Amino acid sequence: MRYYSILIFLLLSICQVNRSSANDTLKLNVEYLKVREQAYFETIKIKQACLYIKAAGILKNIGEFEKAALLLNSEVNVNSLPDTIKADYYFELALLSLLMDQPQQCLFNLYLMGSERSYRVIEVKMLALTSLKNHKDLETIINSNYNGNQHEMLSEWLKSYQTEKFKDPLRAEWYSTFIPGWGQTYAGEFGEGLTSFALNAGSLVFMGYNFWVTRYITTFTLGSGLLEKFYSGGRRRSVILATEYNENLKKDYTVKLINILNKKRGE
Repeated sequence: MRYYSILIFLLLSICQVNRSSANDTLKLNVEYLKVREQAYFETIKIKQACLYIKAAGILKNIGEFEKAALLLNSEVNVNSLPDTIKADYYFELALLSLLMDQPQQCLFNLYLMGSERSYRVIEVKMLALTSLKNHKDLETIINSNYNGNQHEMLSEWLKSYQTEKFKDPLRAEWYSTFIPGWGQTYAGEFGEGLTSFALNAGSLVFMGYNFWVTRYITTFTLGSGLLEKFYSGGRRRSVILATEYNENLKKDYTVKLINILNKKRGE
């Protein structure tokens, strides 16, 4: 499950992109159309590429991440660009990849930027590694690029992140296979787990009673149908809850990381 609602705006604030109101969004759409038209009629390839990169940045501001990535990939011939503009191109793609929940692609685009090691690159790389739970590379970046109070805060953040216990969706499913409701409880939803157990138990009791009083049709149609729905639904729900638990945990640590990185900008 993606967690754009908080991460998007916090990430864009790191990259010094302004938030926009509804009126600003309309203005940005108009600006995008103007820049896109300028790029279309521009004959100098380098200037044209810069305009397309600018247009993609505008689309990013209004949340059109896939459209922005498609614009860059389809309209810009990156091989003909000088290194500085090429770096801007790949950095924009890296940001868009991260915002589209593609951290591995984000890291690949940062790699294609070349030798740039500015803090904008480091911070976006750390966000991608956080999403991938790559603790080893995060530790290397922290030790190599930060010192003093910020290094201490980042080290404490990483240590806490390393010790967090993520839920295994497959294990949650197996738990609910053997004991209905156990998987939901494992995923942190005790109330839902208890409800699931009660519904499955109730279905079995319903089937047993109707079988006892020789209502066989009711037993094997309505009773078994209810049991199948509650049992299978509980297993699927266990996987969903475990996955959501992990995504929320990653979101929380991403927000904590962004807050630490933003402290340096505020100093």
